[in-house]
Amino acid sequence: MPVAPLLNLASQPVAPAWAVFPLGGFTLVVVLWHLYAILRTDPSSIHPMRRRIRLANAAVMLTLVPLIAYAFGVATTDSPRLYAIAWLAVMGLLAIMVLLAMMDSANTARIHLADRGELRRQLRQSLRDSLPESPGRAR
Repeated sequence: MPVAPLLNLASQPVAPAWAVFPLGGFTLVVVLWHLYAILRTDPSSIHPMRRRIRLANAAVMLTLVPLIAYAFGVATTDSPRLYAIAWLAVMGLLAIMVLLAMMDSANTARIHLADRGELRRQLRQSLRDSLPESPGRAR
């Protein structure tokens, strides 16, 4: 195979813009809908730490989606510096997004354990209150 067609392929984006940009636009709409849902939720109905983590993750995703669309649909190896910066930024933001997702998961587990402990305490107390008084039993 001649080298010239391979060099021509290297100067093209990873994916065609007609496929990348509509998917990116749809993804942005979904992320904006998620952000709107978080913002309109009553702050007292969601744990404050969970809300902050999810807002931060939405902000990262709002930055990441257009950057991924640029890296896939526009960036070429014709300008190696922009190509490398775009893909390094994508990898860095993906790492931050995964880290925030892990923090959200760990926080959810912590909240669950605290709620379960509180339920156990309430159950023990209600069982103690429902037992009949016996002469030898001290409260």
